[in-house]
Amino acid sequence: MTARRSSYTCQAPGCDRVLPPARRRFCSDLCRRRGHRAERTTETPEFGRMVVRMIRSYAARVGVSDIDNICPLWEVRQAADDAVTEAINDLRRSGFSWERIGAEIGMSRQAVQQWHARRQGVNDPLTTPARIRGA
Repeated sequence: MTARRSSYTCQAPGCDRVLPPARRRFCSDLCRRRGHRAERTTETPEFGRMVVRMIRSYAARVGVSDIDNICPLWEVRQAADDAVTEAINDLRRSGFSWERIGAEIGMSRQAVQQWHARRQGVNDPLTTPARIRGA
């Protein structure tokens, strides 16, 4: 018979309780769920690459099917444009410059500003620079 050492603790994030008998990693079912959720975190760049692969695969399926299937793909494009616009808005509110955003996506500062102005509307004072708004 081997006695379990009392130094084993729960591996769930934020839990330091000693494991009860017959438990190997987590002290309770709640901690088990929390621990498993923390282990399956997907990093943002990896998640973005997966989404791009899914969209390309979907486009290939639409390309060999009926014309009626183009509408959902068009909705995906519109949703992607809206998501990029919102991400740029959030980055600008966080203090990132147009130059830094452009450098990350491989565009000039001016090209990003112009694309964003077309998508956002020229008179949005929060996200569009004054020289583009004409102010």
